[in-house]
Amino acid sequence: GTWWRVDLSRGGEHSLSDGARAILGSLDSPVTVEVFLSRDLPSQFARHTQHLRDTLEEFRAAAPVAFDVRYTDPTEDEAAQTRARSLGVTPRETSARSRGKLEAQLTWMGLSLHHGGREAALPFVESAPLLEYELARMLRGLQGGGAKKRLAIVTGHGEPDLASALTEEGHPLRPVAAALAEDYDLVAVDLKAGAALPADAAVALVLGPQEELGDAGLRALATFVMQGGALALFPLSALPNPQTRQVGEAPASFEGLLEPWGVAVGEHLIVQRSLNGTIRLPVTIQTPRGPRTIQQTVSSPLVPIISTLDREHPVTRRLTTVVAPFTAAVRSTATLPEIVATPLAWTADDSTVGAEIRSLDPRAPTQVGPEEVRGPQVVLLALQGPLPGPDGPAPQGARVLIGGSFELPLASPGLLLAGVDWLAADEELLGIRPRLSAPAVLRIPDGPARDLLPLTNTAGVPLLVLLLGWLRLAWRRRR
Repeated sequence: GTWWRVDLSRGGEHSLSDGARAILGSLDSPVTVEVFLSRDLPSQFARHTQHLRDTLEEFRAAAPVAFDVRYTDPTEDEAAQTRARSLGVTPRETSARSRGKLEAQLTWMGLSLHHGGREAALPFVESAPLLEYELARMLRGLQGGGAKKRLAIVTGHGEPDLASALTEEGHPLRPVAAALAEDYDLVAVDLKAGAALPADAAVALVLGPQEELGDAGLRALATFVMQGGALALFPLSALPNPQTRQVGEAPASFEGLLEPWGVAVGEHLIVQRSLNGTIRLPVTIQTPRGPRTIQQTVSSPLVPIISTLDREHPVTRRLTTVVAPFTAAVRSTATLPEIVATPLAWTADDSTVGAEIRSLDPRAPTQVGPEEVRGPQVVLLALQGPLPGPDGPAPQGARVLIGGSFELPLASPGLLLAGVDWLAADEELLGIRPRLSAPAVLRIPDGPARDLLPLTNTAGVPLLVLLLGWLRLAWRRRR
């Protein structure tokens, strides 16, 4: 029979994105999905399992061709284990608590897609929010979506190497790197050693260098853009040290690269006292056996949660919120009419900038100092147009993405995925919604409405139940 389902979640979290539906709609032959899933999973994977089943059911319902999903538990089936490994699915050693003890076990939670005589594997479901993104990318690849574009990862100055994260078991950036690797060929480029950015690379990513790139490095980036490449730049706006609770100055400046483009990254960190995330700090406590250091999670005004985003731009239109830890403002002073500078994310109206932040102590910036300026601050900026360079202007469609925080794309990986897709001008992938954003924010109103909240919570629900009962009784009497 026909059944209907309504998705009332913010941003349609439980519905397929338009991009995924478009890729499914282009299927012209059956798809088979072999899911290798352990029956007895550790509790931390309960959400992954339900999300996996729900997403595959959504794909099956939206596909115009047969979409067969088969589940196998290979835990005690050697033939199934051999089959899974031959398809590229591998188990993960996990721990589960049994009878008060932690016991190690092998957990299977991967799948293999078969379509048109070709196959692709997701060895292990690393991230439930990334699942739709990865499945849609895999399907497009099986349909012959074209050769992968190259993504150059700039290294040599202490930056995280996404290319090597692909092969490092347990690397925190491995899920994001794997998602990018579905459609991009990740290649590390050591600019400090004198390596040149590949001329055939579509995008260059500069992510948190911890030392100056020097004139040669900055010129290499400018030349890359002038020759038609796209650039994503997320510098370190400060060097926080949780162990000492000190905040050091930004280790690298990009003024020589950004000034000709009419862009500047601020020198001070943004403080947002009203809506912020958390950081982990070491705290020493006294125990019967002596002092002990533990990690404590504390709310920090240096970790703004941002919900004011450009809802029209491809990079941010699919996101609800992003987190921007230790961010500076990104200012545009471009006056060239051919260059379009688009602010994509900015902090709350009551955020401030201008204070000298040198401590991670959350109590330090409690009061607003006289040197601080209130108002929203842009933390993510997109540039598009013939940017000026040392060897002439860039092509008309040149694209650059600049953030005020190194951790902005790491704390909100969906932003990084969408940003790279926009820079590479891959419109189809932009339609696939990466379901990665900051936690939902509970907004409490000010003024009289705030005082009414307790009364509404106390009396509102009983009154609603009475109203529904009265309506049901009236309907029955009318019948």
